[in-house]
Amino acid sequence: MTQLSITTDHQAEATVVALAGELDLGSRTRLQAALAEAIEAGRPVVVDLSGLTFMDSTGIAVLTNARRAAGEAGVPLTVTEATGTVERILEMTGVRQFLSGEWPQR
Repeated sequence: MTQLSITTDHQAEATVVALAGELDLGSRTRLQAALAEAIEAGRPVVVDLSGLTFMDSTGIAVLTNARRAAGEAGVPLTVTEATGTVERILEMTGVRQFLSGEWPQR
């Protein structure tokens, strides 16, 4: 199993949280903390999944909960660059549009 790598880059327009490796139950807590910190900064957050090779239902829950928390805080959060297996998982579960920011926030 490939451990999850989380890189946070504070760019001019947004905070980019880039993930690489595998997102599962074992990496949940670290990702929750990184996303909470990014949301608390109050700037738009972009979660880049281009390096993610695997994600289970735990990962989907972390990302959807972060999207909801960001919406409640008035912080735009978008999940981008899903490819391969991760993209198929997001499509099959029906959450891709929600995570990509295509659904209106309340």
